[in-house]
Amino acid sequence: MKRIIYESLKNLVFERYGLLMLKKYPELGRSIKNNRKFKNIHQKERCFILGNAPSLRTVDLELLADEFVFSVNYFTELDGFEKAGTNVHLWTDPRFFELWEDPCLEVTRRRFKKNYHQISELKPVCFVPSGAFPYIKKHRLDQLLDIHYLLVSKTFTECGINRINLCGGVYGCTTVVQFAIQVAAYMGFQEIYLLGCDSTNVLTLLETILGNNVKDRHAYNCDEKENIRNSRKLRSSLKTSDVLYDQYLLFEGYNRLNQYCHAHGIRLKNASEPTLITGLEKADINKILIR
Repeated sequence: MKRIIYESLKNLVFERYGLLMLKKYPELGRSIKNNRKFKNIHQKERCFILGNAPSLRTVDLELLADEFVFSVNYFTELDGFEKAGTNVHLWTDPRFFELWEDPCLEVTRRRFKKNYHQISELKPVCFVPSGAFPYIKKHRLDQLLDIHYLLVSKTFTECGINRINLCGGVYGCTTVVQFAIQVAAYMGFQEIYLLGCDSTNVLTLLETILGNNVKDRHAYNCDEKENIRNSRKLRSSLKTSDVLYDQYLLFEGYNRLNQYCHAHGIRLKNASEPTLITGLEKADINKILIR
């Protein structure tokens, strides 16, 4: 029997809804197969994947204006986000597509609508899980954004990471950044740099279990009332064993992706500072980007 835990539950959601959508909507299958157009289109180039952890605040986003940039989820809530010039954006939080129950649905809808429109102004290629297909069509987001779908159909814990293929099924991950790494690898990037990937959420979760409210969760500012509400909800549902196991999956995901990249001549480097990710080669952002 599979163990269902806090973060990894979203992969189960993606997989279940994605496969159902494939059967129901032939158009979705054709769209996924069309991802082949991204195969190796950026060979021998480098890219930067921006997580939304607090360390991203220290990065001068203007230095990324001429680089190829991946951003994720709530990136537009960071002050000056547009300076980075996002080329690819990924959304994988199930709440974006109403795949998870949300007690503050109306507030969340307004927040996401603003997010979609802000990203559209940058005109990036956008990737979402295939389970989002009905939501995208219902709200006509594919008329606003350049939407492409990812089918989550396998896990690295069962079969390792042997082949990344956006036309088939990608590997389920506990963080959107790891989905972005898969997209970047498929596109042929030879150097992939991570920024704002602190992976310190385990500290936040443990503090939450202890009853402490943590304010600095992300690079962007969060509503204090929302923080308190989420903390109370998490405190009543989290088990320490599940939190620690889920964090193991997070860090092991980076290890497996690093092994894949190494085997395929891709240099995966973490330029986030500070960071709890120790399995990747470290990089100094000040030496990479000339000020």
